[in-house]
Amino acid sequence: MIAQPVNGASYLFRGLKMALQPKIRRFVFIPLMINVLLFSVGIWYSFSLFGELIDGMLTYLPDWLGWLSWLLWPIYAVTVFVLVFYLFSLIANVIAAPFNGILSEAVQQQLTGEKSAAALDMKEMLKQAVPMILEELKKLLYFIGWAIPFLLLLFVPLIGPLLWALFSAWMMTIEYTDYSASNNRVTFKQLRLQVRQRKMMSLGFGGMVMLGNLIPLVNFLVMPVAVCGGTIMWLEKFKE
Repeated sequence: MIAQPVNGASYLFRGLKMALQPKIRRFVFIPLMINVLLFSVGIWYSFSLFGELIDGMLTYLPDWLGWLSWLLWPIYAVTVFVLVFYLFSLIANVIAAPFNGILSEAVQQQLTGEKSAAALDMKEMLKQAVPMILEELKKLLYFIGWAIPFLLLLFVPLIGPLLWALFSAWMMTIEYTDYSASNNRVTFKQLRLQVRQRKMMSLGFGGMVMLGNLIPLVNFLVMPVAVCGGTIMWLEKFKE
C-alpha cells in the first residue's frame, strides 16, 4: 500500500534528473520561463488576498467550535495556497501546452529512441499550437466541473481540505501524463481509465507535484520537471 504512492512520488525526482540532461535542457527553457512568470504573479496574488480569505472561511465556524480556530487556521491557510497555486498551475499549463508537448516528445525519444505516434518536428508542432491550447482548455473545463463540488466541501472542517488535496493530486497526475498520452494518440478518456487503474501510485505522483508547487522557488521548476516525470511514468506504467 505504501510502496505505490512512494513509487509514484519518485517519478518527480526522476523527472528532475531527466530535465537536467543536456539533450533535454533546451526543451525545458520556455515552459520554465512561463512557470516562473505565472507563479510569481500567483505568489503576489496569494499574499494580497490571504488574510481576507482566511478570515472569511473562519466566520463559518460555529461559536461553540471557536476553540478549534487555532487548528483550522493553518489547515485553511494551506488550502488557500493550494487553491491559488493550483489555479495558476492550470493557467500555466494552458499557455505552455505546445512547448510541454515538445518536451514530452523529447523525453520519450531520449528514453526509447523512438518517436511517438503523433511526433512532429518543433516547427510543425508549433503550427499546431492553437489546437493544442484549445484541447488544453477542454481539459481545464473538465477539471473545473469536478472542482466545484470539492470547493464547496472546503467549508467542512478537516474533511473538506483533505478531499481537496486528494482531488488536486489526482488532477495533477492526469495533467502531466496527458502530454505523453496525447503524443501517442491516447484519448483523454482512455488516459483517465489508465490512471484509475493505478490509483495509489497516481496519487503519490500528483501529491508530490502539488507539494512542490507549494515550496517557494521549487514551484518555479515544477511544471517542466513534472512533464518529464509524467512522461517517464506513462511510458513505464501506462503505455501497455
